[in-house]
Amino acid sequence: MLEQPFFDYLTQHGFSKSDATSLCDIGKIIELPTRHIIYHQGEHPDSLYWLNSGLCHSSYLTDDRQEITKELIYEQEWIIPCESLVLDEPSDCLVESLTEVSLIELPLDTLLAWRQSQPQLYIRLFELYALQYTQKLRFNCLFSAEERWQLFQQHFSHLCDKVPHELLRRYLS
Repeated sequence: MLEQPFFDYLTQHGFSKSDATSLCDIGKIIELPTRHIIYHQGEHPDSLYWLNSGLCHSSYLTDDRQEITKELIYEQEWIIPCESLVLDEPSDCLVESLTEVSLIELPLDTLLAWRQSQPQLYIRLFELYALQYTQKLRFNCLFSAEERWQLFQQHFSHLCDKVPHELLRRYLS
């Protein structure tokens, strides 16, 4: 079975022990270095991920080579290419590790099969992802850039020295 934190996360968020075990059985642990691209913008992804440890970010790359941050992805959060999955389109953004990361990889084909065979798993996963995204939006709306930086330092102090502070401040502002 995969790492215990993943199983615990699933059971604490509404998955039965049986379903959590099934997810752990099909998942694969991946360790990636800093600045590794997980999804390339414009390509069709074939996996979704759960971030066990480390920090990632997603961003849009413009035609004039600017990078616009979409979001930071924190430990114990999902990385799901929703538009690719639902609309069968290429990834709308780049997703990259900002530190060394440990991920749980799940094949997208499995998720697509759940739509038909186990819709409760498919729906639960998207509910968790929607909650995660909504909580991030609330966080960004309710706290100033300085407050977000201070909260990041408090909750993710173990990551602060692994990513240049100016880079983090830019992403959190």
